[in-house]
Amino acid sequence: MLAERGRARTAWFFEMLNRQLAGRQFVAGGRYTIADIVALVTVNFAARIHLAMPESCNHLRRWQETISARPSAAA
Repeated sequence: MLAERGRARTAWFFEMLNRQLAGRQFVAGGRYTIADIVALVTVNFAARIHLAMPESCNHLRRWQETISARPSAAA
């Protein structure tokens, strides 16, 4: 039951973040901030524990690819 609730919350997070990123380059405001860093860590961690981003999250996927391509993301 706890794992199911965690999966549901993760799906909600992905969908909420996807809506937030519609028409935006960054999570909070017009520049790269700690919000982007925390969101990227969260999205990447979810993938590592096999909580896949829904196919419908096209804005989130675009953002993840863009942010992950930054040199600082590879550090």
